[in-house]
Amino acid sequence: APLMTPILAIAAAIVQGWGKRVVQSFAIVGAGALAAIAVGVVVSFITPVLRVDPPLPSEILARTNPNLVDLGIALAAGFAGGFVAVRTEASGALPGVGIAVALVPPLATVGMTAGLGLWDLALGALLLFATNLVAIVLAAGLVFVAAGFAAYRDDRGLAQSKLATAIIVTAVILVGVPLFVHSLQRMEQGDAVAAVAENAASWAPDLLLTEVIVDRSVDPIQVVIGLTGADAPPDPNLLAASVADDLGAAVEVDVAYVPLTSGSASAP
Repeated sequence: APLMTPILAIAAAIVQGWGKRVVQSFAIVGAGALAAIAVGVVVSFITPVLRVDPPLPSEILARTNPNLVDLGIALAAGFAGGFVAVRTEASGALPGVGIAVALVPPLATVGMTAGLGLWDLALGALLLFATNLVAIVLAAGLVFVAAGFAAYRDDRGLAQSKLATAIIVTAVILVGVPLFVHSLQRMEQGDAVAAVAENAASWAPDLLLTEVIVDRSVDPIQVVIGLTGADAPPDPNLLAASVADDLGAAVEVDVAYVPLTSGSASAP
């Protein structure tokens, strides 16, 4: 976790009112972030599996749609990081704290998705890193203040500290807005998938539901379900009608049915 220490240094410099060291620490974090992104871009060009049509690996996609849970994790990591920074007997836990919040993987994801031209995914991963950065600085700074490290040398240092704190709090609020929106979207997506699965179970109770895909970004909403079993499924229009009633929107349902065959034989 190479970025954890300079991020904690930002928090320490803010509570001490050291404007120059805040800038220096941000420069170190920025240089490290750019290096991680650059490596990701290189990897996107030399890894054939990323250049084909199948979906990207789940480890990449998981870092492109952050939500409020990620903000909570980053705040917890910031509190833990601040604690181990002020307690020398706990300093050995600092790498683990950094790894837990995973600062570099989002940056690598930014580079790989940008290298593939997937700018919306790159922005999502960048939002995750920004969330981690500002939340850790805020939480660690609160720990440093509580531990008595807010010792300002003069009025200028106090003013600089107040300004930097206001900027960090504003940044947390700014990243919190899209995270809240993403959280609502994820909840709506989960509710939609659950509604489709429930309707599919009532529509074809003798068949096994193997997959549910709901795409709410298009109109009408696209629904794909996978089924398997011995009997052919009923009329998909009946399922579409019930799903549209539950979701309150027009839907288009595609059913992928795989017949289930079986055989038996007696012992020779």
